[in-house]
Amino acid sequence: MRPSSWLAFFLMTFVLFFNAVATYVGVAQPYHTYRLMTSGPTGFEAATSYYLNRNIAWWRHFAVRFMLISLPILACSTGIRLVVKFDKDAAKGPDLPREPQKAARIVGSIVLALYVTMAIILWYLHWKHSSIFSERYLKMMSPVASGQSYCDTLTQTYKRTGSTRFLDV
Repeated sequence: MRPSSWLAFFLMTFVLFFNAVATYVGVAQPYHTYRLMTSGPTGFEAATSYYLNRNIAWWRHFAVRFMLISLPILACSTGIRLVVKFDKDAAKGPDLPREPQKAARIVGSIVLALYVTMAIILWYLHWKHSSIFSERYLKMMSPVASGQSYCDTLTQTYKRTGSTRFLDV
């Protein structure tokens, strides 16, 4: 396999990963936000605390930034793939010898490890979003201790986490 084929393959792999993260974040975060917003009288505050959570905001910014970066990478990798295809189509002569079975198995194992790593990162992304959503949702459903309002409880939560923004929409 030509080095340019490998380059195109890895670029497409990164594009796939960045777009999978962007798709997950783009679907899960609005869903969780609307579920919290419509969960009761203090739903807006709960949705705001979810949306402004440091982890949720980080993933949102990461997803948008790298999805936008992946678009030019997609174009470059497609161009590289086309050059390889044109070269193969233009070549006239005997077929190239096949790689040994052992080398193909090693390459396949490396690619499998790469895709499993991406799957684990996507699972972690899902787990983190779901756990923060569940925490906010349970807080909505539980009675507030010591007679404090839900907004006071959220303010104390934000002060403990070091966030300087509260209900900054």
